[in-house]
Amino acid sequence: MSGPDTGVRPSPSQSTEPATPAWLLWVIGHKKTSLALSLVLIAALLAVVDWPHRATQGELRTDFALYATQVRGDVQSCSVEVEQTLSAYNQIVAGVNTDRATARAIATQTALDCTPFGNSRIDDLGTIQTPSSLAAYSLAPATQQLYAWCFPGGVDVAQYIGHLLDKPGDPKLLAALKARLASMNVLATRAQSVFDEAAAALHMPPVNFGLDEVRPGVLVG
Repeated sequence: MSGPDTGVRPSPSQSTEPATPAWLLWVIGHKKTSLALSLVLIAALLAVVDWPHRATQGELRTDFALYATQVRGDVQSCSVEVEQTLSAYNQIVAGVNTDRATARAIATQTALDCTPFGNSRIDDLGTIQTPSSLAAYSLAPATQQLYAWCFPGGVDVAQYIGHLLDKPGDPKLLAALKARLASMNVLATRAQSVFDEAAAALHMPPVNFGLDEVRPGVLVG
C-alpha cells in the first residue's frame, strides 16, 4: 500500500530542472539582432586574421624577391613567345625568311601559351595572391596589368600576326596590331614602375620583366 498523501508539493525553488541562462533567453527573443551581431563578430575576426603582419625589413625583402621572381617567370612564359612571333613576322616582311608556315605555327602556339587555358603559368599569374606583408606597395594591381598584358594582349598580337601572314600589309590589321602593342606597352611601363618603386623602397635591385621590345616601333615595314 502506498503511504498517505501529505499534500506537500515541491516549491519552484526545489525543481531539479536547470534554469535557462538569461543571455540565452535574450538570444532566443532577439534572433535577428543576434544573427547580425554574429556576422559582425565573424567579419571582425576575419579582418584581424587578414591584417598585414608587421614584417621585418629582411622578411619584406624575402617576400618581395619570391613574389617578383614568380611573377616575372609567369609573364615571360608568354612574353618570350610574343617576341619570337614578332621576330618571325619581321623576318618574313623583310624578306630574310620566306617560311610563312613556320612563322604562322609560332604565332598559333603563342596565342595558346598566352592564355590561362593553355598555360598554367598564366593561370597562376591571374590568381596569385600578393603577400599581406607587401600590401602597402600596390603590387596586386600591377600584377593584374601584367596579366592583361599576356591575356588578352599577347593573344591578340599573335592572332593579328597570323592574319597578316595571310594578308600581308593589310592596313586595318596593321593598325589593330600597332594599337594593341601600344596599349600593352602602357601596361608594361606602369607595372614595371610599381615594381621598381617597391624594389627601391626595400633597397633591392629592380626586377626587369623584359617587356620593352614589345611595342609598335619594333615592327618592320
